[in-house]
Amino acid sequence: MAYATNIPMTTLLRYISDKLVRRVTVRVNTTLSEDHKRRRLARTSSGIL
Repeated sequence: MAYATNIPMTTLLRYISDKLVRRVTVRVNTTLSEDHKRRRLARTSSGIL
C-alpha cells in the first residue's frame, strides 16, 4: 500500500494506529457460468409458481 500511495510505510502505520485510516479487505465475487445461471433461474421460478 505504501508503494501504491507513495506514502512511507511508517506514516501509514501511524495513520492506522491513530484510526485516521482503516484497513479494508475487498473480496471479488466470481461470475456465474451460463449453466449455473439457468439452474438458479429454474429453481427460483419453480418456487414462485
